[in-house]
Amino acid sequence: MKPKLNRYKSDVFSGLGCAKNFEYNLSLKTNADLSKVKSRRLRFNPRLNDEMESQVKTMLDADVIKLSDTDVLLPVVLAKKHDGSMRFCLDLRSLNKQLEDETYPLMTTQEAMMQLKNSKYFSVNDMCSAFNQIPLSKDSRHLTGFQTTSGVYQFTGLCFGLKVAPLAFQKIMHLVIGDLGFTNIIMYLDDCLIHTASVDEHFETL
Repeated sequence: MKPKLNRYKSDVFSGLGCAKNFEYNLSLKTNADLSKVKSRRLRFNPRLNDEMESQVKTMLDADVIKLSDTDVLLPVVLAKKHDGSMRFCLDLRSLNKQLEDETYPLMTTQEAMMQLKNSKYFSVNDMCSAFNQIPLSKDSRHLTGFQTTSGVYQFTGLCFGLKVAPLAFQKIMHLVIGDLGFTNIIMYLDDCLIHTASVDEHFETL
């Protein structure tokens, strides 16, 4: 299977996707007070500042963020990942307190095992920057603002740390994959398991 998949690698398994015809709106609580959202810029040493600006440029080039004039400015945090690289994050705790919760059921282990019972071929796909692929409504984007030494920006899609992001992503992905979610695909947050009874069916599903 691997040689066949490699033929489509550059077309299907590269770059950052986008859930077209979908967007997510961040719902503020009725008593929300945005003045309580933190708006200070954390200082970084020169090495970390260079890393932050490098990631900002990468996100700008990928349309993950845009320049902004928002006055909602959240602190930037660089979190060290298990491989030693740095993850660009926002400290969204103060904003999350002002947002309504999202609700959506996640598949249980028992339900997943029942769906897999007749399958023989499996592919596991871990989506790249999954939350960023769900566009935010234009009315919501200003809530994800942040400032660095190069300017003020806002996210164009869901960002890591939003309390609603995991379930919002799950909900929209189930709409995207449609009926396949009940036959050949198990979607659990950003992990996509494709399972089929035959090789031909597997490539058709992919």
